[in-house]
Amino acid sequence: MSGSVTIVVRQSVKPGHEEAYEVWLKRMTEGARANFPGYLGVGFHRPHQPGEPYRQVFRFDSIEQLEKFERSEYRAEMLAEGSVHF
Repeated sequence: MSGSVTIVVRQSVKPGHEEAYEVWLKRMTEGARANFPGYLGVGFHRPHQPGEPYRQVFRFDSIEQLEKFERSEYRAEMLAEGSVHF
């Protein structure tokens, strides 16, 4: 199977953690860009109202590349690190 894929992630962030979450997310996406050739980028959307979730729209060049990212040690480590914010 081939063709680009898009995945939307909605993430609730603990009150007061917004700035740290955005720093963490930037690091995670920069690492994805550097380490996963099929990563095409991310669209980042802040909540319109306090308490609403953040939305990220991740793009990969194939489902196989998305799956490599989803199963990666890098992603697992970043999610563990970022979990203090969500």
